[in-house]
Amino acid sequence: MKAEALMSQLLDACPHLSRDEVMARIQAKKDKIGAGYLTDEGAIFLVASDEGVELTESLSTQSTIKELYAGAKGVTLEARVMSVSPIREFTSRDGRPFQMRMMTVYDADATCSAKLWDTMVTEELLDSLEPGDAVRLTGAYIKNDISGSPVINLGTDAAITMLDDLPGVPGIDGIAKDVGALTEADRDVAVSGTLDGMLSTMNFTNSRGQPGKALKMRLRGLNGESYRVVIWGQDDASVPKMIPHGAKVRLLGVRAKRTGSGLEVHGNESTIVRTDGSDTMEPLKLRVLSKVRGDRSGDMMMLCVDSEKNLFFVTDGADHSQECQAGDVIECMPTKAYGKSVTLSADAYLRRMDDDAAIPGVGDMRTKLDKTDPGGDYCVEVTVLKDPAVRDIQTKTGETIQLLEIYACDDTGEVWIKGWRSQAKMSDRCQKGSVVSVTGVNARHGMEGRVDLVLTAYSTITPIDRPSTP
Repeated sequence: MKAEALMSQLLDACPHLSRDEVMARIQAKKDKIGAGYLTDEGAIFLVASDEGVELTESLSTQSTIKELYAGAKGVTLEARVMSVSPIREFTSRDGRPFQMRMMTVYDADATCSAKLWDTMVTEELLDSLEPGDAVRLTGAYIKNDISGSPVINLGTDAAITMLDDLPGVPGIDGIAKDVGALTEADRDVAVSGTLDGMLSTMNFTNSRGQPGKALKMRLRGLNGESYRVVIWGQDDASVPKMIPHGAKVRLLGVRAKRTGSGLEVHGNESTIVRTDGSDTMEPLKLRVLSKVRGDRSGDMMMLCVDSEKNLFFVTDGADHSQECQAGDVIECMPTKAYGKSVTLSADAYLRRMDDDAAIPGVGDMRTKLDKTDPGGDYCVEVTVLKDPAVRDIQTKTGETIQLLEIYACDDTGEVWIKGWRSQAKMSDRCQKGSVVSVTGVNARHGMEGRVDLVLTAYSTITPIDRPSTP
């Protein structure tokens, strides 16, 4: 049904509304959800729903994603698959268990989430679907999610069938967006970038007291910026065991979210993570730049470097490195290696090697302060300009933690070096006027456009004795 006919029906049912008021509310709906995700017709249905008016006209039998609106029934849609989640178990408010799956689909103009219920959850076709496959969804009904965006629902009366092709709708390779080009309006999109730093699994307890997990990483875009990525409900079992430095990563079915730290990328159980890598481990030959025992985990934390000057953050949870010292060259077969992050568990091995001049030492890895960029990991040599200060900081949760602040410089500029929690204990490693080597610091945006250096679990501060000048 055309927008004008829907407008007339709404104005007849709501004489207190003027055409201009309705048009303004249509625009507000499109601004909130995103003009690329909602047509005028769909926005009118949302306005009508707000007024408690049910428009009688349904969608045409064959619909596009932009034409979807809350309340539509018997919808048929042809689209391509972006991702399909595993089956999840839930309990309803009245205590009944039920199952659900999520799927993300897209057509030439937009993307949309789909919820699968009842017998659709165990539909055999779902397990054989690949990203980019063309499908026809029939018998769907549409509801809005908590953000007001339409969601496709497929229950007992629905069906999903494969199509040979869907001309006019590009495959997955044609819709991936560089992570640096994301905006807050992007949701259910395919994103590409370069793995920047470490990849890890986070375990937590949610607000309902239930255990949860998330896969964390950072992706660097073509603009050079690095973005935090959180894939809720997944862990590192979804990626290869060995991922090289600078690996290309593609995330299918994610959204952009603005936080206090900037724009982030969030996914869920249905997000597909694709990355370069292999499950076949290969040995790494590295030089140990620093070595410390983790306060919380008790693991041995080593900052290492290879012959290409790539930094590696090695976590040894089985004390393979007990006999190693800073400066040693080692060979190790990791349990997992994700970009810069290397894990040594009981099944790993490590041995000391003869020195290799091709692998740089800590002196070769030092970076001048004016060459540090936010998001990068560095080793620096600086002169301390003030006695280190440690102060107590209260977090939003009411916890009191310590913050170490060191004001230092080299011949290119000054910098604040900061250490939180256990890193604050390093205050006794330096004093005003001393020259120190600081390893494993992470550069971050500071106040007034400056760059701060933040101590990590792999950091060390070592005084450097300079020979006196006669």
